[in-house]
This record gives sequence, structure tokens and C-alpha cells, in this order.
Amino acid sequence: MAGRIAGSAINKTVFWPLIGAVVLPVLIGLFEPEAIRLVWQCFYWAAFYSVPVIIFGVVYMWAHSDEGFLAVLGKFVRPVPAGMIYNSDLKKAGTPAVTISLIVANTLLFLLTPEEVVDWLCFLPYSGDLSVPHVLLTTVTCAFFHSDFGHLFGNMVFLWAFGATLESRLGTGRYLAAYFLCSIISSLICLNLLVIQVMVYDEPLLLLQYWSIGASGVISGLMGLFVIRCYFARLSFSLPILFNPIFSVPVRINGIILIGFFFAKDLAGSVEQMADIEGMIDYWGHVGGFLGGIALALVFRLQDDGAGEAKEVKAERLSETVGGTTEASELYTTILETDPENLTALKHFIKLRRYNDDEEGAWFVKLLFATMKRDFQSGVRLVRDYYPKHLSLLSGDILFRVGVELYQYADYEKARLCLELAAGKNGPWQHKAMLILSRTYEAVDNPDRALVVLQELLAQGPEEIFRRQAMKRLMELQQQTNILSVSTSAA
Repeated sequence: MAGRIAGSAINKTVFWPLIGAVVLPVLIGLFEPEAIRLVWQCFYWAAFYSVPVIIFGVVYMWAHSDEGFLAVLGKFVRPVPAGMIYNSDLKKAGTPAVTISLIVANTLLFLLTPEEVVDWLCFLPYSGDLSVPHVLLTTVTCAFFHSDFGHLFGNMVFLWAFGATLESRLGTGRYLAAYFLCSIISSLICLNLLVIQVMVYDEPLLLLQYWSIGASGVISGLMGLFVIRCYFARLSFSLPILFNPIFSVPVRINGIILIGFFFAKDLAGSVEQMADIEGMIDYWGHVGGFLGGIALALVFRLQDDGAGEAKEVKAERLSETVGGTTEASELYTTILETDPENLTALKHFIKLRRYNDDEEGAWFVKLLFATMKRDFQSGVRLVRDYYPKHLSLLSGDILFRVGVELYQYADYEKARLCLELAAGKNGPWQHKAMLILSRTYEAVDNPDRALVVLQELLAQGPEEIFRRQAMKRLMELQQQTNILSVSTSAA
């Protein structure tokens, strides 16, 4: 029974992304390619009607906001060539180091690799070495070379848009595996279609005339992964402005719709490529990579992770809309049932309860605990943001650790309160907290209070190590106080 339920949930999760990004594009690409051309024509007409929209939008927002003209203009115009997917609205966890490294590698290879080497390492190489090992090698190497700068630039923009989002969600290992496997699958599907084309036209020489380079097949594969893992995302797409080659208008479009359109376009192009043996764009590689990416996503079971994040993203969007708070809270409640330490949900409820100190304090403790498990420094920043609220609710251990951190950063006032509270709670941290508290009083020129803290520590009968440190510092402070008293009397 459990297996049936899980399978049913998975099918429901995958159903609409596959319908929107695969089934409908297949029907349109194979049977209604004119619809794709019509959409593309509308895209180019946007070059004209975008101009008055930009002018009106910039003038209106500039007149009704405190932002400068360039800041307002930047919301309507971006330095991205038209027709590109260049970003998504999903959060990126950390720096996407692998994606950046791949972009750098592709760029350096484009700039530094001699043409004869590219001819040898492209798929079905010019070199004439069609041995099985070498052809298999080129299914990977071909993805790192590009024919010209425009080819390279376009692919790297798409790689950033999809790779930077997927990297943190897949993890380095699965992300790299998917990257190389998409390249291999894309190339092998091309080879199979090429063999079919040779058989249809009875032209064996086509095998020697075909060659392929570029990361397009890999990027199409990442788009296939994106459809399953991040089907709820909105993608940033660039509309043209009077056909200039640099600037464009940014628009946000549902990811399924946009990726589905590109797949339909590639599918229609694949049909034309079968008939046109001299075509310059390898649509077969695009289609093969896309289908390979979807297959890999299902093998990796990315739909399970995607369903969880989809709920969180929906709740976040609802919380930003007027009247959506109640529904957002219901979604966040269900999220916390399966993930009690979900930071986004905890932040939602602490914000929602900001006018009730008791309820806000309870959520603050949960949020701080979950934050510190991930990153201690972020937890310290959270304490600073809410200081001095809710400190008394924290455990002595957390108060001590935060107090020591604040002391080391010379934030003595906040450190003092944290350490005072920690010293008042029984536990293994108590005597050490009192020692550091005495130093904190010294740092703010209050030696009398430091003496009192040390005397209280000694009165509690601490461990030998703490007793010795307290005795030593107590004697030093007393000597300093006596010297200061003598000097004052003499004066």
C-alpha cells in the first residue's frame, strides 16, 4: 500500500511538468510548427512595442519613487542580448563554484585551443579517427568547444541560468554526473538519427560530413532536469529593444511554458534537419539532451525534492501577496510537520507573531536553534538583530557561546548581557562564563564590577583550573586598585 501511495504522489508530481514541457511541445513541434514561427514573430514585434512601455514605465516609477533614474531604468532594461534565458527566481545556496568553473573552462578552451585540436575532439571528428574509443571520447569533449564567440556566449548564459540553480539542489557529484551524461546521451542520439538519415537517403558519406561541437546538448539536458526538479520556477527572459545587440527588456515567464516552447522549436528543427543534410544547427543534439535530462531527473528522483520546494516557494509567494498570509501559514505549517527546522517557515511565523512577545519568543528560540545548526555566525547575527529581546529564553550553553563570540568581536555591551545570563544558569559553562564576564567588565573600564564577579566565582567553589585563573586575576585587579587609590591620595 505504501509503495502505491508513493508511486501515485510521484506520478502526480511529474504529470503536469511532462504535459507542459514534453507532450504539448511534441504535438506542436511535429504537427503545428507554424505556431512556433508565429510566436517567434510576436517575439520580434516586441522590439517595437517595448519602447513606449519602457519610456512610460521608467518615467512613472521615477516620478513615484525615491530611487535614482539609473536604478529605475535598470528594472526595465538589462545588458543581455535578446532571446535568452539568463536567470531564475529560485534562491541559489552559496556560490555555484562548479558552474562558474565550467564557464571558465569553456571560455579558456575557446580562446586557447588550436583549430586542429578542435577538429580532433569534436563529435565525429574531422581527423578521420572513427574508432569506437575515440568517438566515445568525443561525446564528452565536443561539449567544451564552440564555433564562434556568439555560440560560446549564448551557451554560457543559458548554462548560468540553469546550472547555477541546479548545482546546489543536486549536489556537486550528481550535478557533474548529469552534465557529462547529458553530453554523452545527446551525442549518441545524434549518431542514431544520423544513421537513420544515411539509410533514408542512402548516403554513407553523410557520416564523414557530420560533426558537432558546443554545450547546447548539455544545456538542453539541464533544462530537462530543471523541468522535473524546478517546474515551479519562473525564468528571466530577454525581449528585444529595437533590435539592438546589447540591451533587452527582462520579463518573468513560467519555466514550463518557456522551456516547452524551446523544446517545441528544437523538435520542429529536428524534423527539418532530417530533410536538410546541410543544416548548421544541431537540433538533434538539443532534443536528445533534453530527453536525456528528463530521464536522468527521474532516475535521480528529483521530483520528490521538487515537490517539497514547490510547496515552500508557493507559500513564500503567497506571503508576499495581499490577503495570502492565511494560506501561506497553512502551507508553512504542513512544511514544518515534515521539516521542523525549515528556516523560511520559521522566519514566516516569527514575523507573523512580532506583536506578541511570548509567541515571537517561542519562534525565535526555534529559529535560532535551527540557524545555529547550519551556521553559527548566522545565529550570532540573529541574536544581534533581536537584541536584547528573548535572550532570557535561551539555554545557558547558547548564551555562553554567543557571549564569547561577541566578546571576541569587542561588542562588549551585548557580550556582557549574554554572559551575565549564562552565568546565572547552572551548567558546565557557568564558571567559564563568569571568568569572561569579568574580563568584559574590565574592557568597559569597570574593574569594581569585575572584582565582584571574580569573588562570586571563588565563593562557588569552582574547578581548580577556574579557581587558579580567578585568584590570579583577582590579585592583579586588587593590586591595580590599591595603586590607583595611593596615587589618588597622593594627589
